[in-house]
This record gives sequence, structure tokens and C-alpha cells, in this order.
Amino acid sequence: MSKNKKIIYGVLAAVLVVAAGMVIYKYLPEKTGPLIPRKESLTGCSSDEDCLIVEITNPCCSATASSSAPPDAICECACVRAINKKYKNKWQELDALTTSCEATCKPCVLDLTNSQAKCENNQCVVSAKPETYVANNEPIKEKILQKTNIEWELINIDTSKGLSVNLARAKPQTSSKDSPLNQEKAKETALGFLELLKEELGIKDIREVVVDKITASFVIAYHQDFNNIPVYYSFGQISMTNYGDIYGLKHSWYPNITAPTTPKISGSEVKQTARTHYKSESINFFEEPKLYILPPDKLVWLVKMAEPVHKDALLDALTGEVISEYDNIVNGN
Repeated sequence: MSKNKKIIYGVLAAVLVVAAGMVIYKYLPEKTGPLIPRKESLTGCSSDEDCLIVEITNPCCSATASSSAPPDAICECACVRAINKKYKNKWQELDALTTSCEATCKPCVLDLTNSQAKCENNQCVVSAKPETYVANNEPIKEKILQKTNIEWELINIDTSKGLSVNLARAKPQTSSKDSPLNQEKAKETALGFLELLKEELGIKDIREVVVDKITASFVIAYHQDFNNIPVYYSFGQISMTNYGDIYGLKHSWYPNITAPTTPKISGSEVKQTARTHYKSESINFFEEPKLYILPPDKLVWLVKMAEPVHKDALLDALTGEVISEYDNIVNGN
């Protein structure tokens, strides 16, 4: 072998050794799986469902607090952190190799009750939980009376499942207003009424406001939205005279929704899931599957099936599990 070839082979061998060292540095072997990235594996995610909150104990905390920390420093030794839930039982072992001791005491807050794990930019992070709506029926009734300035004959509030509010009074036969409303003005009046009571009714987002004209009255229907996804079972209806005097409200709402909003199963995939579940490849569908929030915490597909199954079903948009179903044939139709 010539001297030049020996030099070339030596250089190639050195490059291979360096490359192998870089791979070993970047990756840690996992006991029950393939090689995983050193740090990214702990927090990488594709949806909120991938993430989990864990409590971190800082091994440097007691030493730091007793030595370099100021006399009045408050050093919390526990923090909240979000990680990928598949490393639930290994994160401490992995994290020990990627976390360095801080030279100064860094306080951090442990608040599991008001924290939740979210997936943002493909990384698990800790964020505050959304404000929880707490209904106290008597104050709600008082505020409705004060804000509307209407002597309601019925005020019925139920908070056992979400928030249900029924308001009713006799339909006014006369009005102080000069002229009857058109449908656009009726819709505007209804939305103003809901805006006035949005705190008492737990309203954030409304969708599908529909105005129907019946004899001497308007009926305005609406539904709840959550991050641009309709909420299943939600419903609202306002009854109003031609002159804009409101005499009835039926309102079924879910203020405390915590459901994910990104499906893991597509609309086309959920149709095949339904075919597999009902053991029929010949299922016809009335329409394309629609995405809904099933309160308080599920994202679902509504699948409406024709022959030979004739069922409407709600399927979990993350797992494909059939959550509920019912026949969509009544009296042979």
C-alpha cells in the first residue's frame, strides 16, 4: 500500500470515529425502545394529548440556598414541567443528563391545580388552566333581573350538567317601540341581549344564529362554539315579538370545556373506522363526518350512516372509539 493511500484511509477512519462520537453524544439508549434524542424526546409532541405535567425536584436547591443564595432568598425545590407522557417513568433519568445546576437560587412555582400541559410548536409546555366558570344560582337570578329590567315570571337555572337557563314571561301584547323589526334587526336585538347577559350565561363564542319569522314573533336560535368547533348538545333560543320585546329564553351551555381541538383521525379515516366497527364495507353515509366538541372534554366525529346500518354515531377523534350511537330510522323512515 502506498503512503498516500495510508494517509487517506487514516483520515477516513478519523472522520468515522468523530461521527460515531457525535451520534453517541446526541442520543441516549432507551431501555425499552429505539435510540431517542437527548433532550427533544422529553418535550416533543404533536398534540396536547401527548403531554403530561411532572414535578421536578432541583438537586442543587438545598446546597444553593445554604451557600450562595441571599439571606432572604426563597428557594422552591419543586417546579412544574411538561414532558411527553411516554417518558413518564424515565424522565428523571434522562433529565439528569440535560439539566445543569444553577449557581444562584432560582425560585419556581409549584401549582399543579392551576396548570395544564399543552403542545405548542411541537413542544410540551406548562400553561395556566382556563378560568373555571362557577355558577351560583341566586346571584345569577338577581343579575338577570337587574340587567334586563324585566319582571320574568319564570327564572329556572340548573348547573348540574353545564349551565341551563330558562326565562319566561307572558308575551307582551303592546310595545313602546314605534315600528316592527325586520329579521336583521331582530338578530341584532337578540345578540345585544346575549351580550348583556354573557357573564351570567357563560357565553364566549356563538355560532349559527338563525332567525325564523312566525306569526307576530321572531324565534332566534344559536349554538355554542369552542375554538371554531361546534359544541354538541349546546342550544339557545330567544323568543321575541315583532317589535323586539323578548319574552323567552332557553339556553343550554357548557362553560368549562377542556377538550382537545386537533383530531388524530381524519374524516375519511373515521368512515373506514365505522365500517370496521359495524363489520360492513358497504356502508353509505348521509353526509361527510362533522367534527364536534362533546362536553366537557372530548373531540368527536359525528358519523351519519345510511343502509345497511342506519345509525348516527359519535366516534372519538383521537382514538376512533365509538362513544355513543342511536338508530336514525323512525317508523320506517
